Amino acid sequence: MTRIEAVERNFGISPADRAREVARVFGFKATSAHPRRLVADEAERLVEGVLLVRTGEELRLP
Repeated sequence: MTRIEAVERNFGISPADRAREVARVFGFKATSAHPRRLVADEAERLVEGVLLVRTGEELRLP
């Protein structure tokens, strides 16, 4: 599952939930600061590429 699929499945996703959902995909139960930062950076790239849109704190599909 990609980050976009996580957003699609949840009809939008908060910053905390993004990291948790991505970690679950890879079989992790928790995330540290570094993986959370990587997920946040990738989310920003997806917003810049207009693959996701920001609505307040949440990301949604365009």
